Amino acid sequence: MPTWGQIRDALGETYRQVDEATGGYLPYGAPPYQSEPAAPDLGGGRTRPEAKAQEYLKDKIEKVKRSSLEESDKPTPLVHPPFLASPGTIIRKSMEGWKDVGTALSTNPAGKAVVDYIQDIPNRGAIPVPTFNKDVHGVLTGVKGITGVAGMPFRLTDNPDTSRYYQEQVDLASEGFRWQHGRPPGPGDTISWGGRIHNTETGGTTPGNPMWYSRKAIDMNQGAGDRSFGRGLAGQVNFEVQPDGSVVHNDKFDTNHSSIDHIGSVAEELSKGNLSQAGYYGTIGLPVAVADEFGFINKHPNGRDVPAGRLR
Repeated sequence: MPTWGQIRDALGETYRQVDEATGGYLPYGAPPYQSEPAAPDLGGGRTRPEAKAQEYLKDKIEKVKRSSLEESDKPTPLVHPPFLASPGTIIRKSMEGWKDVGTALSTNPAGKAVVDYIQDIPNRGAIPVPTFNKDVHGVLTGVKGITGVAGMPFRLTDNPDTSRYYQEQVDLASEGFRWQHGRPPGPGDTISWGGRIHNTETGGTTPGNPMWYSRKAIDMNQGAGDRSFGRGLAGQVNFEVQPDGSVVHNDKFDTNHSSIDHIGSVAEELSKGNLSQAGYYGTIGLPVAVADEFGFINKHPNGRDVPAGRLR
């Protein structure tokens, strides 16, 4: 005999089968089955899912277009093309290039001479003026000194005769220093104006002034006997001995007498019939004194630290 549980299960199974057979409309049965309706035709053979997909794609395309238009309205940032350098890079490269040029020039004698010439322009001037010998050099030194600022752009060039003349003065001044101090001059010493010079003829000494020395005049016991125009190169000067034994001077181009004194000297020499000495005072001493008194004289027409030779 079946149990109550078996009877209940059999009845339930029978009810389910009847409910399915009737389309699910019995109470407490399975929900009625409804087949999915066909997607409506939206034209062109498109169903609703296809239409949504196309609308989605269309919307995306419109957004991309709007974004592109908005970006095109923004100002374009200044960007250097990859093949062009920035201004800072150009300046830096230019400076490095000039540095390389300077290094190349300084490694050979000719290049070093060019560099030295350029660096010395503020001191001696830029436009070269040939001097030929010590006398022309002395006269042009006076002309450049008297013309003041107007003469500063011009550079009085060196010449072998001037170099020999400077060296002779250094040698004679060194003799005077040796006789005064009992030793030869050395680095740091100044060979001052007014030293006494050894007279090779008499074995004694003769008073003299640097740049006014003449070996012939000294040996003839005539003292400062140099009357050449080379005296205009420096005048009463102090030679300064450098650590390497070279000698330079920083003599100021001026005169020790006033313009009135020079006028008196010109008159005195003319009264004696000494035309050459009167001409010297009138054409050199007097113009320099006048220019100095008016304050427009260039007191360093050959520059500062003028090379004068070496101790020997």
